[in-house]
Amino acid sequence: MKGKMLNLVAFVAGVLLAAGVLTVFKACDMKDDGTWMNCHYAQMYVCYLAVAAAAVSLVGAFITNKIIKILANVITAVLAAIAFFIPGVIVHMCMMETMRCYTMLQPFTRILSCVIIIISVISLVFTLMKKDEAQNDR
Repeated sequence: MKGKMLNLVAFVAGVLLAAGVLTVFKACDMKDDGTWMNCHYAQMYVCYLAVAAAAVSLVGAFITNKIIKILANVITAVLAAIAFFIPGVIVHMCMMETMRCYTMLQPFTRILSCVIIIISVISLVFTLMKKDEAQNDR
């Protein structure tokens, strides 16, 4: 039951990350000439990874197979780790560190990515510690 609740919390955190980077904590707006800066693409990559992490953690919450649950937790943590490094490391952002991408997008992404990673690792530990039902019958 603990693992299921943790997976659902990771799902909610993933949804919050995706919604946050598209709304309140979004990157810089479109330039006057109609083009986008790199930080917009960082925002979109984070959104895609957050949606994927949320979907995998939701699947992990309702799966009873231990191996698949372990894989779901590992995949969720890896997706969140990649999202952590998107703004500023994998995708270069604006030149000025006072822009929205540095002051809003990057900190929000890093905080929620860490939350998802921590929850996924804790859920992984609970899953690994849980004995198989087949072993309990012996």
